[in-house]
Amino acid sequence: MPDDEDYLSTFPGSSLGLPSEAREVRHKTRDAEEAVQVMAMLFKEQEAILRDFRGELCSRRSKLRDKVRRLETLRFGMEEPLDMTNESHVALLKRLWDALLVPEESMVEESDSMLSASSNSENEVGGVDVNAMLSSPRWKCSGFHTDNPLGGFRGGGVLALECLVFFVEEYPEKARAMMERNAVAGGNRYPFPVASINVMRMMMRLLMLDEAPDVCTKLVLHSVETNGDTSPAVVMKLRVAERVSRTPFWRVFDDPKAFFKLHAMAFMLLDLHWVHSGATQMGFQPVLDATRRQMGWLLEQAPISVEEMWTTWMKVRELDATKFSGPTNFDSSAVTSPTSSSASFALENEHAAQQMAQNLSVKLEDKAEQPQDGNTTQPPAAG
Repeated sequence: MPDDEDYLSTFPGSSLGLPSEAREVRHKTRDAEEAVQVMAMLFKEQEAILRDFRGELCSRRSKLRDKVRRLETLRFGMEEPLDMTNESHVALLKRLWDALLVPEESMVEESDSMLSASSNSENEVGGVDVNAMLSSPRWKCSGFHTDNPLGGFRGGGVLALECLVFFVEEYPEKARAMMERNAVAGGNRYPFPVASINVMRMMMRLLMLDEAPDVCTKLVLHSVETNGDTSPAVVMKLRVAERVSRTPFWRVFDDPKAFFKLHAMAFMLLDLHWVHSGATQMGFQPVLDATRRQMGWLLEQAPISVEEMWTTWMKVRELDATKFSGPTNFDSSAVTSPTSSSASFALENEHAAQQMAQNLSVKLEDKAEQPQDGNTTQPPAAG
């Protein structure tokens, strides 16, 4: 016969199961004491324990703030006209002038004229003789078709100049090839700066950055303390950034230079379409529309960077090359990076490249005309 304690423990549901309940209470008490010790250690050593977390939080907070500010202020650059009394504007124009094609016969005269700015205070802005720079033959030699180069930036403001400066400095070889071709008199050319402005405005609309809604939301970034420094709370008004955050290409703008890279990519694709379509200035709009559809499709693929968009574009291009010209006629090693000249590769393989460009344009146009799933976020001007 079992002893009394074992016998009583066999009835846990009755008042006779007190030893079992006592053990359960002891276990819960022990767990509570351990939890109190952990919490006490957490409060005591919170600075060391949460240092990495606070640092990461502060970094993400700063990046988000800068990202929103860039998106919200980008459109203001289109509305700011170029002012040749503004030193920052003159310095920006001088950077573009430095990258232009130089006629050999005027190289010495231009250098002397620009260096003599210090003796002519009337025309000098930031150490640059503005009149000498604007009257330089470099402009027409580089594809500017007007007597006043500032007229080529009408409708684009300072942002148009910033985009073109980024393009000629980041892709100098490609920019020189485009300027040389568009400086030659003939039907198959386009005004270099005007085309750049059209691409810039097209990308602003495609990215939904050109106009701000009347109603805005607010983003509150709470204060964060790290390493003894406290970042104050920030309240930011969201107009364009809020709707861009709901698009597939939101992460692209983690890069501070994302918009300028997107403009450069679209500009090179437009030039590629232009060369192989044989278009004239009267046919500029269809070429711009084909570029818009292509960029819209690439943005719909939820890229995380412009470099990833280039990779996607090259994969589609290589696939079409294999389909239309066969693997023996296509050298995939010729297209390796966004800085390699895709147009130059196409010129070397003119027939195959023309078929690829036409096929991709038709494919993108058909995709844009298909009814979209209601769950898919689509740029407003993708087709």
